[in-house]
Formats: sequence, structure tokens, C-alpha cells
Amino acid sequence: GETGKEDYGAVFGHFHHLKGMLLVKKKEYARAIESFRTCHEKFPNDEGEDRPNCFLAESLSQWGGCLMALEKYDEASEKYRAALAIEEIYKPELNRLEAQVNLAKCLMLAGKSGRGKDFISEKMNAPGNTDAMKRSLFLILMSGWSPGAPLEDVKQYLNTYRSLLESDTLVNR
Repeated sequence: GETGKEDYGAVFGHFHHLKGMLLVKKKEYARAIESFRTCHEKFPNDEGEDRPNCFLAESLSQWGGCLMALEKYDEASEKYRAALAIEEIYKPELNRLEAQVNLAKCLMLAGKSGRGKDFISEKMNAPGNTDAMKRSLFLILMSGWSPGAPLEDVKQYLNTYRSLLESDTLVNR
């Protein structure tokens, strides 16, 4: 309630995060945003906090997801960037790759496809990615970047990553 921070400390923000997650499940994105905003803005971790709010980065990421669902891609990009900037400080850890991919999707959907493409391409070529992960990233890129890209650029990209599709058992059934 109103005295949650005073009574329990920043950890009380967790309840607002959970409320936001329940509202997301109900597809009530505007109301969920308010819960994530409350978690993040009204329950910050003060210096020396005994019971910290561990959901500050996750709430920003979920807030970005709600904005994305509401097709507010520029605003969503800002929230994903903010979450990624602070995520290493907090536990539970943010799913960094998911937040990065969602950021790239927002960039592409906001008409900044070149930046989104560069971001996804960088992640596709990261060491340790499985073919399945690369294939998923490739398909995200093709659906978000290729429709507005020059045909020659798309052909070059398809030729570069052709092996991902050729090795996909679902494609070759």
C-alpha cells in the first residue's frame, strides 16, 4: 500500500512487479505498465538497503514489453536500453538476449531497421550460439528487416546464412 516502502523497504516493489506480471497475462498492458512503473520508480534501492528491490531491471524490461504490445516502439526501446544498462546489478538476472532481441525488434518496427539489423547480426555471429539460436535470430531479422531492405542486400544475407535453413529439419521434411 501507501506505506509499503516505509514499512518493508524497497523489497515491497516485488509485489507491484508481480501485479504487473498478472496484468500482462490478462493482456491489460496499460495497467501493467503502471505496476512496473511503481515497482521501478517508487521502490528504488537506497544506499545500504537491507531488503533491496531485485526487480528493477526486470520491471523495466516488462514495461518495455507492454509498450511493445501497445505498438509504442520508440518508448519500448528506451525501456529495454535502460534495463540492459542496469541488469548486471540485480538478481534475478534479466534474460539479456531476450531483452536485446526485443530491443532490435522495436528498432525495426519503429523504422530504424538498419540499427535493428546490425544489432541482430552482431548477436547471430556471437561465439557459442547454436544453429537453432542463429536460425531464430535470422528469422526475426528476415521478418523485421528484409521487407524494406534493398533486394541485393537481402540476397547477400540469404546466401551468407543459407546453411542455417538447409540444416533445419523442419524446412527439409
